[in-house]
Amino acid sequence: MFSALSISLLALFNIYLAVLGLLICLGLYAFYNPSRLIYALFFVMFINGYLRMQTGLVNHIAVLMDLMAGCLYARVLFDAIFQKKINVVLKAPLFGALFCFSLYCIFRVFPADIALFAKIAAFRGYLYYVPMYLVGYFYYFSPKEFKRFTYFCASMLLILGLYACRQQFLGYTARELSWINWQITERNFTAITNNEIRVFSMQNSSLDFACLLALFIPMAIPWIFSTPRKRQRLCLLGIIFIAIVSAFTFIRAAFVAWSLSALLVCMLLWWSGYINHKNLWKILGIGSLVCVVLFFSFNVLSFNNNKNLNVILARIQSVGSLTSLPGIIQQSTRARAELVSMQSRVNIWRTLIADVQNGLIGNGVGALRNINPINIGQHNPRALAENMYVYIYYELGVVGLLFFLSIFSGYLRFYFQHIRQSPLLCIMPIGLIVSLLIVLLAGDYLATAPIRVTSWFFFGVFCRKITEGDRL
Repeated sequence: MFSALSISLLALFNIYLAVLGLLICLGLYAFYNPSRLIYALFFVMFINGYLRMQTGLVNHIAVLMDLMAGCLYARVLFDAIFQKKINVVLKAPLFGALFCFSLYCIFRVFPADIALFAKIAAFRGYLYYVPMYLVGYFYYFSPKEFKRFTYFCASMLLILGLYACRQQFLGYTARELSWINWQITERNFTAITNNEIRVFSMQNSSLDFACLLALFIPMAIPWIFSTPRKRQRLCLLGIIFIAIVSAFTFIRAAFVAWSLSALLVCMLLWWSGYINHKNLWKILGIGSLVCVVLFFSFNVLSFNNNKNLNVILARIQSVGSLTSLPGIIQQSTRARAELVSMQSRVNIWRTLIADVQNGLIGNGVGALRNINPINIGQHNPRALAENMYVYIYYELGVVGLLFFLSIFSGYLRFYFQHIRQSPLLCIMPIGLIVSLLIVLLAGDYLATAPIRVTSWFFFGVFCRKITEGDRL
């Protein structure tokens, strides 16, 4: 927590004095209203890309999120000390594992051959949002407040989905196109695939948007069963809509992540008795998630620069690669290209693994950002690994990777131990964790703020609600 606050203070030097004064005033106001600040942080997280596009303050929006998170950390520390609830924090499940991982990251900051900026950026990525776990655990929501917060998240996801449909079918605004060009030229982000722009909605990038959907979809399926019966069909349609929108992002890892985790969630719901032969419509509805998206992706993923709705409908009616010979040839050609792309990525992983000087402790925090991308044939330092596990092994070695995996395996064990006590409340975070672990196979956890904010906060909320004997 202290390291997170110190990094936040370092970032404040990049803000103009007037903006800094305004943010401090807002922070002080929210300091005494942690629940309001949690809503504000998630609201900014959901639309952070839109704010960056419209204001042009790319780094300042990130600092704003850091500042709000820092205020929450300070409030947790303040309340824990002065309300004499330090024991509440210390009893948080896996607090010891998180503390050990943090100490190990601090220990691996010291290699002198790594640039200071690279150390700070990587250290921030590893640890800054980890205390959100304590925020969620300390300020866990009552059943009424938790229900209100889940409806807030669901509403924001629907808004993001509708905005993504506007981008997919009606095209992009001039400001959005300039934003995409800036990302390609300045940050080397892969925003375009086969001349087709990846939909990113109000997020910073298509990766952020896809990962956000991948985390919430498996959590939303058990949540349906906690809603009133008359709303369950409507909620199911909302999940199917969000799943279809995920196909617009062209992020395969996110698509695979939520598909597999949703399958696991459905199996657990069947085992718990929430899905049975009496509610066949639920089985068919949830099963249609995969079928509809697979059907839709065959057509939507046939890249086309035309954003006219008739073009999309024509592709759907023809069923693309399933019925036409040209479509089959096109898909097979693309499949070969995807295999070549995957092979090049595997070669990058092999090169990075071979470049580790000490496999036990790695090359040090920030080492991957300090590397010359020309040496392994890439241009974007953040995309060097495109695999969080390789990333951690390169910088923290086997010890760091084991610490990292032990945290999430510990969460899975904790939730499975209490699944009979509160099935829905445990199945939601299980789906989140499984989806997250799959996303990290081809995603950069350090550069994707929505992953860190969402996962750590909900881990804390679910752990506290379970230990308090709460239910959905």
